[in-house]
Amino acid sequence: MTLSQCDRNRSNSPVILKLAIALRKSISAGYDSKTFLADLMAGLIVGMIAIPLGMSLAISTGLPPQFGLYTIIVVGALTAILGGSNCQVTGPTAAFIVVLVPIVQQYGLSGLLTAGLMAGFILIAMGLLRMGKLIEFIPHPVITGFTSGIALVIFTIQLKDFLAFHSAFNQHISTKDLLFLFSTSRLFL
Repeated sequence: MTLSQCDRNRSNSPVILKLAIALRKSISAGYDSKTFLADLMAGLIVGMIAIPLGMSLAISTGLPPQFGLYTIIVVGALTAILGGSNCQVTGPTAAFIVVLVPIVQQYGLSGLLTAGLMAGFILIAMGLLRMGKLIEFIPHPVITGFTSGIALVIFTIQLKDFLAFHSAFNQHISTKDLLFLFSTSRLFL
């Protein structure tokens, strides 16, 4: 049997067999117990961070926490099945909370799922068009400013809960008002 015949037979085989073949290749390429323990520890650490973060992001968007768990499980399984890399980051991202909250508030869960599906298609199209190289043209200060701005917005969103603004007028307190109050106060001076 030639190599091309083996590859043809493998393409018709079930997913479990393909995973077993990939595992066998990894072990024969030098995947030893030390590497396995390092991967196991990395998986445990990522799980300890990703599970509560996914649940808290679901709660922050107004959804039940089990939706965060579903997201973590599906993303983890898809990444494992489709193959990840050392440079790939998967899991919940707190920066999206700024986008997700208004979508859930205005369109509900179906709007959130539709927006997620659209974002996935856009990412796939950008990948197929090899647009990842365009990130080189975004200056470092812009990325730092975006990250700092997202952190400030997330902080102000959580400020309502921290200061226990849960009363009849809670719906009238906006993030913009809290950001103004925070910026004009002398609390941290």
